[in-house]
Amino acid sequence: MTEKQFKTLLNKFLEGKATEQEIKDIEKFEDFFLDKNKEKVAGIRDKQAIGNEIYSGVRKRIAPGHFSWAGIAASIVFLIGTAYGIFYLAATPGRIVVSNESLQPKEVALKDGSVITLNRDSRIVYTDEFGITGRDVELTGEAFFKIASDTLRPFLIRTGELTTRVVGTRFNIRRNKTSVNVTVSEGNVKVYHRKDTVNLAAGWQGIYRLRSGELEEKQVNASLYTLWQKDKIELNGVTIEDLCTVLHVLYDMETVFEDRESKKALISITLNRNETPEDIISRVNLINEVKLTKTQKNKIMVEKSK
Repeated sequence: MTEKQFKTLLNKFLEGKATEQEIKDIEKFEDFFLDKNKEKVAGIRDKQAIGNEIYSGVRKRIAPGHFSWAGIAASIVFLIGTAYGIFYLAATPGRIVVSNESLQPKEVALKDGSVITLNRDSRIVYTDEFGITGRDVELTGEAFFKIASDTLRPFLIRTGELTTRVVGTRFNIRRNKTSVNVTVSEGNVKVYHRKDTVNLAAGWQGIYRLRSGELEEKQVNASLYTLWQKDKIELNGVTIEDLCTVLHVLYDMETVFEDRESKKALISITLNRNETPEDIISRVNLINEVKLTKTQKNKIMVEKSK
């Protein structure tokens, strides 16, 4: 029975024109929706209990000597209307929320074979129909995506107002207070916001500025933006500029360079997950030709050592 048919039948009850057969149709309506949604309904309330609650009042109203269309109408409006809401609520896909409240990255395996690694203080939300009706997730925070290829069902990630669309690739999405960054490690990614769209290949990053609404792209060393997944990070012969990119990835700290030469200075260093930025800055200042200073605004100032 469709929603339109149900409303038509309900109107007949209200007008006192329903037959006993149509009352039986209401019972079939109950059985149909309970059977169709038995797994979901079972998680809400017992099927038999629902049926008994809905129809006990109605059947009392139509017992011999108590046949009252007004009573039936009142019962149908309240009891069947309530049941109708329960049935369609049960048919609505459930939301699944996966959060990472630990300090370690958390892997989430999806039905389609895709794997999402959540950074700390991050979460994804999707429905229990994921992989059946589509492949859509919502992201808060940061995650690295390994998406199983499926050209017929694109994978969509919604991060606030920004949407990322792929069919099979590897990339990182990070949202902080000022921007959403999409960094591609492998394959191709489409990122769009309203009318603006950028197509990103491996080694490119899309940046959406939350305040201005601007969407831009730039070429980057994509491997630096996924290092947050490791417990130990070994950097050999990298520039100070690359090191500061890693510090931004790990601690969300911006860098201010006092001169261009400081960016190009080379360094080899090993970072550990449990280190504070102050610990790393102290070690860098002991072994390098540049000096790093953490400011009160949680930024890193880089200048030549004196």
